[in-house]
Amino acid sequence: TIGRILHYDENPIPGVGGKDRRPGQKLPPLALDAALFSDHPNVQVRTDLQDCHVDICAPEVLYLFTDNFDYQQLRRDFVVGTLNERELGNNIYAHELGAGEYAARVHNLRTYDAVSRDVIGRWVYPMTPDVNCLPRGVPTTYTHTWPHRYAEANVNVDAAAVVGAGTVLGEGCVIGPGAVVTHSVIGRGAVVGADCRV
Repeated sequence: TIGRILHYDENPIPGVGGKDRRPGQKLPPLALDAALFSDHPNVQVRTDLQDCHVDICAPEVLYLFTDNFDYQQLRRDFVVGTLNERELGNNIYAHELGAGEYAARVHNLRTYDAVSRDVIGRWVYPMTPDVNCLPRGVPTTYTHTWPHRYAEANVNVDAAAVVGAGTVLGEGCVIGPGAVVTHSVIGRGAVVGADCRV
């Protein structure tokens, strides 16, 4: 079946997930059960995918969690355990996103920063500030200029200030003379004083 996962392993990306890994260092060898290849005629081994940690589960998954209350982590304990118990008939499937699709899980400040940069960098277009499509609250009036600068109405930027790439300026904010703002989100009504660097 297309998209069925037969084996899952969480090897950290070199230089990102592992504490003692260096950029460019090879991943450790992977051991696979030979029965996987005899039971399934078409098997792909993929090491180029990134898990976005978005899961859609059947209601029966809740029962598996109540039966196995010692699960600490979904991937390491539940997914690997389910794949190792093939005789129970439980299957896990994956959907590979296409070129124009985006998914990510925000679970700490680092991933929040990464997803925010993707939004500002227009990797998730049309979900960008200048679309002004927030469902509730005060309406927004963002406009976009290159390189990835967004500003709402009534923004006061001094002629001697520098607003660089990856910047979002909220309504009514003031950027003082000589100030430099790059790769930052400045909220509504905020004041960046003269000669400040943000």
